[in-house]
Amino acid sequence: MQHIKPIIIILISGLFSFTQYKDKTGKELFLKNCSSCHAPTQTLTAPPFQKIRDDYGLDWTIAFVNNPNSLIKKKDAKALYGLYRFGAQLPFKDLSKEDIIKILDYVDSFPYDSSNYLYRKLSDTEKAHFVDSIQSEEKKEIEKLNQTEPLVDSVSHASGYSAYGTDTTLKNKIKKPVRKKNGT
Repeated sequence: MQHIKPIIIILISGLFSFTQYKDKTGKELFLKNCSSCHAPTQTLTAPPFQKIRDDYGLDWTIAFVNNPNSLIKKKDAKALYGLYRFGAQLPFKDLSKEDIIKILDYVDSFPYDSSNYLYRKLSDTEKAHFVDSIQSEEKKEIEKLNQTEPLVDSVSHASGYSAYGTDTTLKNKIKKPVRKKNGT
């Protein structure tokens, strides 16, 4: 019986140490990968993502963190809405599912105010309508520009980003000097 007490104490302290390491790792991963754009509970250049796995699901969240462009190319309403409302999300292909869960656990440990996340409650149809209206406005702006000077030859949202021309950009419209054969 005397030998069992030290073993139990070691097991409990080991479990406590593991929990502390898990939390610290989530914080470290967040600081290294996320904190330049996100804060745990407020918008910096990008919104906080507390409880996102509760709203959108863990599989979607992991797919979005690892490769948001893949979801955008598939015309995923949540990803497109995020792109047009908040801007592009960088892909973090090197983060494992376990790393992402640690980051989410860390962020979810802060006090939560659901009023900061009302936009997540929009239906996919409402999000798609928002995206369509933004794309329509972009198209109108490009058409206006093309009426004055055709610098833009196409708009492509296949990748989720506006493309302002391929080889008809201003840079390519500038004439290069022609050299004469005699070197002048």
